[in-house]
Amino acid sequence: MDGLFLENQTWPKVEEYLKKSNMILIPIGSIENEGKHLPLGLDTHVSMYLCEAISRKTGCMVGPCLPLGYSKWFMDFPGTISLENNTLTTLIREYCECLYQHGFRNFIFINPHMGNGNAIADIGRDFRRKNCLVSMIDIWRTFEKIAKGIKLTEKSDLSHAGEIGTSIALALYPEYVEMQHAQKTETSSPLSSNIKHINTVGFSDFKGNNIWTYLQANEVTETGSIGNPVIASKEKGKILLEKMVVFLEEVIKELREVK
Repeated sequence: MDGLFLENQTWPKVEEYLKKSNMILIPIGSIENEGKHLPLGLDTHVSMYLCEAISRKTGCMVGPCLPLGYSKWFMDFPGTISLENNTLTTLIREYCECLYQHGFRNFIFINPHMGNGNAIADIGRDFRRKNCLVSMIDIWRTFEKIAKGIKLTEKSDLSHAGEIGTSIALALYPEYVEMQHAQKTETSSPLSSNIKHINTVGFSDFKGNNIWTYLQANEVTETGSIGNPVIASKEKGKILLEKMVVFLEEVIKELREVK
């Protein structure tokens, strides 16, 4: 790892870093179903890659990765590992308390997994009362907006292990992608023909309005993925990653100015 990872430093080097900056990046991911063609650790690997790339460019320190998240709706797909939401919140809180004790005050979570958002938000609200700033970058939704902005993908709406996610995986580690098993998958509607399930988390459409229906993911998608990974490419993934790194560098520079 080429970035400034905390676990690779001596304590005097961390002490020296804190004299110049109280900012730290925190990579957090998941081990969960990513369709039949992508590895379970996609979110974690994307988070780690981005933190390393940003650290090299900005000199920002990176905390140890939290590779597990809250993914209970995927538990019917073998290999998924999910913490309880309370467990995840406690884990993140105690992690950040240690960093706080040493002098870190500006925490930036690089988070590709929606299921982690509530736990991070809880810590963010609490730590604000401790005169800290906790931020979270919603990685996949940012990739979606980047793709939409440059009209790179066939369908820029976010899917699960679809065109965008598969393109990123092909750019990062093609050796772990099994494109022969990739297939276009539309969501099923097990509850009603009038309720269209948009994603695996529960976001749904009823007659043009948004509702939430909390089902298990295998009720919504047989393959575990949503969207069309067949049209993904390594080239698209490289473009998206390059633009994401530029965006994150701008975010880091902006948040560094916050007093």
